[in-house]
Amino acid sequence: MIESGDLASLLTRGYADPNQLPPDEALRFQNYNELLYVAWERAYMTNAAGVFSDELFGAWNEWFISIAESNPEFVWPMVRDSQGWSPPFVEHVNQSLGYPRSDSRED
Repeated sequence: MIESGDLASLLTRGYADPNQLPPDEALRFQNYNELLYVAWERAYMTNAAGVFSDELFGAWNEWFISIAESNPEFVWPMVRDSQGWSPPFVEHVNQSLGYPRSDSRED
């Protein structure tokens, strides 16, 4: 869905102003940005389950943070509000990226 020759153009336009994207491109832009956080959540949960050591997760976590910090500030709130992420993961990302705590949702 996100793999094509026009991805760079889509991302450039989306990072400049995602509200100007037509619905099909907005969906691709959203899905592309969610991939980072899906992988980050998997690493976070794998560490929480004791499968990744803190040392291994720390290295991955620093990489995820560096990529997320290179995105425009609207990306994490856009992605955060579009998924049913686990509250501990949301708070971890909020803290890692300097966002305020979220209101915890009870599911």
